[in-house]
Amino acid sequence: MHRLGIVILISLLLFVSFAHSEEAYVPKNNEELYGIWINKEYDKNAVWAKWVFNPNGTWASYRNSYEEESLSGEGPYKITDKWIGDKGDVWYKMTWENKNFGSSGYGLIHITNSGSTMEGAYSSWEYPIKIDKTITDWRYGGIHYRK
Repeated sequence: MHRLGIVILISLLLFVSFAHSEEAYVPKNNEELYGIWINKEYDKNAVWAKWVFNPNGTWASYRNSYEEESLSGEGPYKITDKWIGDKGDVWYKMTWENKNFGSSGYGLIHITNSGSTMEGAYSSWEYPIKIDKTITDWRYGGIHYRK
């Protein structure tokens, strides 16, 4: 019985050390995501005509690309992963909270290699695995252009 306890303890310690060996992504001061992203075609038709991602870990979305009073959501976010695609484009995984609706979830963001176009998808229960407006498992966040 004593040996079984030691085996279980060692197994548990190995599991914990492997589970924590993956380091969390630490955002840089100049992430491609930071800034203002707009799509004027969405003005007054959606809650995401304008997205703002700040380096301090806060975000906001607006119904209009030109009115600050049209705030539709805001809260903290955390970049959990970043990678560069085959074409030099940038991908982010993130978690987010929306203080206005008391909701939270996961996001997948794609920024073209030129840094001028952003597209995203988000979900309340899992990370989206791809950005596709026809998939109903998560919401499509639209195409936006750097301001």
